[in-house]
Amino acid sequence: MTHLLSRAVDEHEFIAYYEPQVNLSTCAIVGVEALVRWQDPANGLVSPADFLPLVDRSPLIHRVGEQVMRATCTHYIAWERVGIAPPRLSINIAARRIEQPDFTDRIETISAETGSRPDCLELEITESSLIDPDVPLLDRLAHLRARGIRIAVDDFGTGYSSLAYLKRLPLDFVKIDQSFVRDIEPDPDTTSIVCAIVEMAHGLHKTVVVEGVETAVQCELLQNLGASVAQGYYWPRPLPAAESEVWCARWAARNAPTRASSQSGEGMTNASAGSSNANSVAA
Repeated sequence: MTHLLSRAVDEHEFIAYYEPQVNLSTCAIVGVEALVRWQDPANGLVSPADFLPLVDRSPLIHRVGEQVMRATCTHYIAWERVGIAPPRLSINIAARRIEQPDFTDRIETISAETGSRPDCLELEITESSLIDPDVPLLDRLAHLRARGIRIAVDDFGTGYSSLAYLKRLPLDFVKIDQSFVRDIEPDPDTTSIVCAIVEMAHGLHKTVVVEGVETAVQCELLQNLGASVAQGYYWPRPLPAAESEVWCARWAARNAPTRASSQSGEGMTNASAGSSNANSVAA
């Protein structure tokens, strides 16, 4: 499989699909999350579950991540040129990538070379990779955030880490893991946990994003609990760039009367743009 992955990188077979992030109050599309897919010429679209674990353990993780990040930034610039870009482009970052000394340099280089504005980029870092963060990591994240790039902690609630790190880390978003959303309807204990996470994040001035939303009931419950933004299969499943553009344009047009200003980072700037964490691009 390693030689196939290497060929896939050389032939640019890894592509990005997009999942919209929606403001629960206004129905506005406030961002898109980029998710990696492997378009194998022989076998078609390969499931992320079949190749991502191998990529994560391989030295190819850096090449795959940078290649897909460059592609997503290029898509975003194309959307901006025709006035259909969402406020944010969310990209997952592999823990091993953050450990590299040139991590911030590479992110800034891709942003500069593609022409993507730093204030439109959001980097998602899993909670498990932030357990007991050291000084270099904190400095790297703070440096990127000072440049305008926003930082999100992904899979929150699954890392078994001290909540004290939320105060230390330069974060903008807390993403509640989809495992909590699955149980939120029948399980009052799960509802209490989600409520506590939302209140804590708001107390620390972080925006809450909920993953894995699949029903209208979940949307209503999460909105009542104070969650701001959600994503999941209740909206479309992740789509390639062109199809995502079409779907989001239609969604934005249908919900235009309720669209809010994007000044707070939670509203659609124009007419368009794009649940499983196993699908995430790792740059």
